Amino acid sequence: MKFFLFPVFLWFSFASFSQRSQGEGVVLGKVIDQKTKSPLEYAKVKVFKAKDSSVLGGQFTDSEGKFNIEGLPYSPMLVLITFTGYDTVWYNEVIPSKELRLVNLGEVVLMVNNQRVVDEV
Repeated sequence: MKFFLFPVFLWFSFASFSQRSQGEGVVLGKVIDQKTKSPLEYAKVKVFKAKDSSVLGGQFTDSEGKFNIEGLPYSPMLVLITFTGYDTVWYNEVIPSKELRLVNLGEVVLMVNNQRVVDEV
């Protein structure tokens, strides 16, 4: 049994070292309404790779309109912020670096979308 467990333990040890870390970059900010300046709870924040638009992470804002997305790579990213009834906001070429791993977008202001839904006549 001892001879069986040692190779298994050794294999798991090497496997854990060979895992590439995605990164330690962080994107954070706060989403607010343009008119009222109040925080928007449950706004959707998504982060994509700039190169191929694959999803890297995302979350909904909390009750204070804040978001904090961690574990992002040190490479160019796109950040998309949406909320029903509001215009979408894009941030292009957001890049956390090893020296400055934190990208603070500050207060992201969303404007009400003025499109009206018209009933059929």
